Amino acid sequence: MGRDDLLQNLKALKRTLDPDPEFLHRSRDLILTSRQKSPYIFQTRNILSDGLKWSLALGLTSLLLFIIVGGFNPSNKNFLASLNEKALLKESGRVTFNIELDEIRYRQQLEKNIAVVIDEIISN
Repeated sequence: MGRDDLLQNLKALKRTLDPDPEFLHRSRDLILTSRQKSPYIFQTRNILSDGLKWSLALGLTSLLLFIIVGGFNPSNKNFLASLNEKALLKESGRVTFNIELDEIRYRQQLEKNIAVVIDEIISN
């Protein structure tokens, strides 16, 4: 098959693949008369509006879940005590902290373990 035969076959296929002129005219009119997208500024406004709606919905849902699960009750004395600075300072004075004692006990035990390991090394 020569180059000329190939070109003739391609031209024949092109004629069969070309759309009907009536279809072409209707499609062009339909595309041109269809409603176009709004300008960019309006899309930005819609995006911001949708984002605000979702944020508000998520915030209200979170608040509702907090109220349901947390049992928000302003008359609850424990809830109000957590907001009172003087009550917090008074309560912190009553709490004994054993952190330093626990640290000392831990270090003593650690020193004993190290001594045992050193004795084993020396004896071997």
